Amino acid sequence: MIVRMLLFVLVMTTFHSLVKAQKEDSTDHAMEFAGSVNINNNGIALVPTFSLGKPSAIIELSAKKNRFSFIPQLRYNLKDRQPWNFIFWGRYKMIDKNKLKVSVGSFSSIVFRDGTAVSNGIATESLTASRLLIGELIPSYQFSPKVSVGLYYMFAKALDTTVNDLHLVSLNSTFSKINLTKGFLLTAKPQVYYLGIPELDQQGLYANASLALSKKEIPVSITSMFNKAISSNLVAKDFVWNVGITYSF
Repeated sequence: MIVRMLLFVLVMTTFHSLVKAQKEDSTDHAMEFAGSVNINNNGIALVPTFSLGKPSAIIELSAKKNRFSFIPQLRYNLKDRQPWNFIFWGRYKMIDKNKLKVSVGSFSSIVFRDGTAVSNGIATESLTASRLLIGELIPSYQFSPKVSVGLYYMFAKALDTTVNDLHLVSLNSTFSKINLTKGFLLTAKPQVYYLGIPELDQQGLYANASLALSKKEIPVSITSMFNKAISSNLVAKDFVWNVGITYSF
């Protein structure tokens, strides 16, 4: 009951923020648009049971105005030529100071997986879709233009019987565009996170890191992600990694 109330508060706070953003005067900044396309050899998700384990494409778009942002992310299974995971984020920066920032958000996620459908007593393989409604809280502190640390809390409410409610708490950091040599830049985002699925009595502690190697004034970067179980009873691989290429626009 408490977690459901927390999710409700997060959703309502985000909704209130959207309404407030619409009422701000016309002198505010114009809408900002951005996006990226990532192709990698192994689709990885922070929730290990949602990982694809096959080559994937991830298309992310972003529309921002003042403190509000809408970020749809479309993930595709390249090997089987079918959708993998669609996520639609709505976020609002409650606190946007020079160093301290706090955002709240709510979003929906649709996870596609191979399943079995029964019609007229006949079982056939088909693509099933599982839906979740998610609330999140994201505080962070900027030590410098290139270094920040933060916390992340997410509660996902299952809308179908094919998935379960889950909690995720992360301690993370970001090291942005560290100068290497000859114009090359490295961005690293390490984190440690706890994942719990109460209904299944499953939980795990994980270490995760994403890396991006780029060159100044070139919109293409080489990316990689690692995910390692420190202690977990979830039915998933203990260690996964990928490498890919990202085009940003």
